[in-house]
Amino acid sequence: MYLELARHVATDTSTKSEYLGRIVPLSYEMSALLKAMEEQIAALSGNIVSEEAFLSRTEKQRMRINQIEEELSDMPLAPYECNDIDEVLQRLVANLGNIALFYSEQGRKNWARSSQRAFLVSQQLAAARASLRDLEYEVGKVR
Repeated sequence: MYLELARHVATDTSTKSEYLGRIVPLSYEMSALLKAMEEQIAALSGNIVSEEAFLSRTEKQRMRINQIEEELSDMPLAPYECNDIDEVLQRLVANLGNIALFYSEQGRKNWARSSQRAFLVSQQLAAARASLRDLEYEVGKVR
């Protein structure tokens, strides 16, 4: 399947400027989403808001995280010089997606204990912050 893969890479790969033109605005948006989710999660864990209020307040952010995951899966491949950026970007999106997953209907069933969910979310928040810093660094290297 080498020839098929080679054709796919040759025809479905972005240029550096196209790729960065899509990724940089998305990185700013994901940074804002992360900040908004962190604030709401802090309010939830501090018992300032109920879980129902939290779910209502974060519904748009959680939906947007899921949309970004879909958008990225439909994008052309990253050019070779942007592979490091793409790897970190995928990690960041996975971290944000996991946070949204923990508070989805199915996630609340799977992780019914709020203390368990809070622990897992705190890990994903820390990983997302680290991924965001790494993404900024990688984009700076390529520019």
